[in-house]
Amino acid sequence: MATERTEALLERTDPSFLKSCNTTEVQETGEGEIMAPYLMDCRRKQKHIFRQLCVVDDMIQLLAGLESANQLLNEPCPQNPGSEARSAWKALKAEYQERVQEVEGLINTLRVRMEELQGKRKTLETLLSILQLKKEECKEKERITAKRNQRAEMQSKSIKATDRPLDTKASL
Repeated sequence: MATERTEALLERTDPSFLKSCNTTEVQETGEGEIMAPYLMDCRRKQKHIFRQLCVVDDMIQLLAGLESANQLLNEPCPQNPGSEARSAWKALKAEYQERVQEVEGLINTLRVRMEELQGKRKTLETLLSILQLKKEECKEKERITAKRNQRAEMQSKSIKATDRPLDTKASL
């Protein structure tokens, strides 16, 4: 008899039977500003009902484990029947926070490395442009030197050409 009542209570408080707050109809009629407080209150009520449902569920589980009414009176009740779920939730939340901090640390490290890499890239680009300028200067100097050498050879050939006839006259 008690189990039938509890099953009926569970069926009546099933979250799928709760009134849903569909906001699309309200937005179409333009009553959004008027309905906003109602919808917020509706959400609060849904949360409150869900908490009550969890309490009822814990009570039913406790009663299902009892064999007689005297057992309920004689044995102490557990302090907090939902503590297992809460501790599991806290553990998950702590693990999530650790992972978030780890990822944030990795992001910061990556950001620092990227800044260092960009600095090195800028340095490399400046060194490369300096090298290119020096190469151009060297090519210019080589070209100037080649012209000087060519002029010197031309002058030495012209001097040798003018010196030969004189040498041939002197040898006669």
